[in-house]
Amino acid sequence: MLDFLSSKVGMIFAALVIAGALIGFFTWQKGNFEDIQRKNTADFIANEIDYTSSLSSNHRFLITFDANSKEKGKYLDSMIGGEPYEIIIRQNQVVVKQKGEIQAVSSIAKEVHLWNPRVLWTEGLDVVNNTNLDEIDHGNRSISITSGQDFYIESYALNVTTSTTPLESIYHTFIYRA
Repeated sequence: MLDFLSSKVGMIFAALVIAGALIGFFTWQKGNFEDIQRKNTADFIANEIDYTSSLSSNHRFLITFDANSKEKGKYLDSMIGGEPYEIIIRQNQVVVKQKGEIQAVSSIAKEVHLWNPRVLWTEGLDVVNNTNLDEIDHGNRSISITSGQDFYIESYALNVTTSTTPLESIYHTFIYRA
């Protein structure tokens, strides 16, 4: 009888160890999958910015979290692992934060402007110089976008003049909330 009980206790103990190991493995896998999703999100946004920066034409497209959006755009999930996240775009990188911690970072090849180029129209600037751009950029070093908040990436030609070059149309990349 004692052998019978000890074998059952041993089997129960072994089953609990195996169950614990399986639960731990699947929890670990879920965490890895979420890390990959965060990194893929940062890389996707950085790649879209780099693609837009490579264009020599006026081009604007939407990054949306609404799969049913009336405006065509690139779609992102609004949750990773069932939790919302934050996208922080700086002039040279994309950061994905979740639960207040940086989870993924991707570099941008060419610096971008983090404001709507139509701001220049409201200021009456048809022609800009690097000083004008630097002043506006100084007040817009990063943009924080909560998952679910759509934003635009835009290539836009600005009429730029410098002390060494006459008026020239140069394409710049802008990122701003929709």
